[in-house]
Amino acid sequence: MADNLVNCRDHGRTVSSIICVHLLESGLTGRIGFVLSDNTPDDLVAWCQACQEIVDRKGPDAITAAQLRVVCQSCLYRIRDTQGAP
Repeated sequence: MADNLVNCRDHGRTVSSIICVHLLESGLTGRIGFVLSDNTPDDLVAWCQACQEIVDRKGPDAITAAQLRVVCQSCLYRIRDTQGAP
């Protein structure tokens, strides 16, 4: 598990997650939808509704690394809660 850790400015050394850049940029201010990928059972990977529409049309590989950012799991949960996701 040591290779799945990240140093977060707010939460210290914790488990990493991946989110789309749109969720990161909207942060805690805007609601743009929150979709947790079910294709990654061991890792938390989430994206916004606009990215979900790309996945629906082209498949999950259509979301490129340029659109994804690593965050800590606590930050992902905070953004999820702000987006009103279950």
